[in-house]
Amino acid sequence: MTAPEKLLLEGPGSTSSGTPSGLSGQLAGLVALDFVLGFALLWDRYPLPVVAQPTGIAVVGLLILLGALRRPTHQLRHRGLMVALFAVMMVAVIVVTQLNALDWVQRSTKMVLLFVFALTIAVGRVHLRSLLAGLTVGLLANVGLFYAGLTSNAYPPYLTGFLGDKNVAGLMYAVVLVAGLALYRRWQSQLVHVVVLAVPLVLTGSRTSMAAAVAGLVWVLLRNRLPLLWRFALVGTLIWLLGVVERQFARMGLFADRGETDWFREQIRIATELKVANAPWYGEGLTTAWVLLGGTRFMWFHDSYAAMRIEGGWIMIAIMGVLILVLGLGLLQPGRVGQPLLFAEGAIVVVLVCAWQLGEVFFTTPAFLVLGMAWRLRWGVPLESPQNLPGDLVPERSGVSVA
Repeated sequence: MTAPEKLLLEGPGSTSSGTPSGLSGQLAGLVALDFVLGFALLWDRYPLPVVAQPTGIAVVGLLILLGALRRPTHQLRHRGLMVALFAVMMVAVIVVTQLNALDWVQRSTKMVLLFVFALTIAVGRVHLRSLLAGLTVGLLANVGLFYAGLTSNAYPPYLTGFLGDKNVAGLMYAVVLVAGLALYRRWQSQLVHVVVLAVPLVLTGSRTSMAAAVAGLVWVLLRNRLPLLWRFALVGTLIWLLGVVERQFARMGLFADRGETDWFREQIRIATELKVANAPWYGEGLTTAWVLLGGTRFMWFHDSYAAMRIEGGWIMIAIMGVLILVLGLGLLQPGRVGQPLLFAEGAIVVVLVCAWQLGEVFFTTPAFLVLGMAWRLRWGVPLESPQNLPGDLVPERSGVSVA
């Protein structure tokens, strides 16, 4: 394990031998404000009073403001390309939205804030270790508060809590299950983390999120063992296996009573495919990822890929593909990577799988959090030597060999 990786996983409260110097030393590696804001992401979809907008956007805004008051710790290679691509995408989708006489302000503002949030993480203006630790603790607290009857219970008997929706909860628990592995150095601690987070993930009842977590962990286990071409084979195999599981095992055991729900989802899928097939190549604009069932019942898409296609056309799909698959997942990059980047990649796989069956995944806080984490690990160049960074979470260079 390299020195930057030790700095990430142990923080400044460690002895020179790599052994933590105690609880106080571990806590010294966290930044309180970043930890608190990470904890506050527990209310990501919870409506703010008066304005009735999700709390998560307010927290993201506070993190961006906090970052603006700090000096960056990293220079981000390809940042100009990232900004240019995202700007082209936003201009294109806003123009299409206006041509269709639809409101573009609220959704486009959210998308821009999420992108700036990812860049804020990528250049080191947010203490990512503290943010992830706070979010992990918040998700564990959500379990206790839910079963104590202190939160909403919108999908009994499934775990939702302050996240409000079982699939939203499933996405959040699955992403943190994989990305949160970067908080630990020892494999025993990482195993405990997986087991502990897997319990609430199963309790959400979100089959897609469970499958996504498994796919993310498979990526973590196999990615560094495979050359570049075989990684494409791994991606293809995962896609094939997910299809088999969906067709053959989706209604077994605990999910045997999902027949009616799955029938309804199938009607949404059919209507979605019909709408996408009739859409122009440039899409129909923001807020159009919905269908009417029976001519009256309004339903959002349950497929984030189709949502991108209908809102921003092939332009949005191509640009988000570059930002996520090429610059985030590093799908075209040969060589091995260090563990923290490996965990960030695994969390991106979680996002990609969840997007297959869930309607709003790509433009969410957890998706852009792990995207910013991956950008920082892959493309970040430290502005100071690692020894002088204040307990920074992320190792500074990509391509670090796994010890």
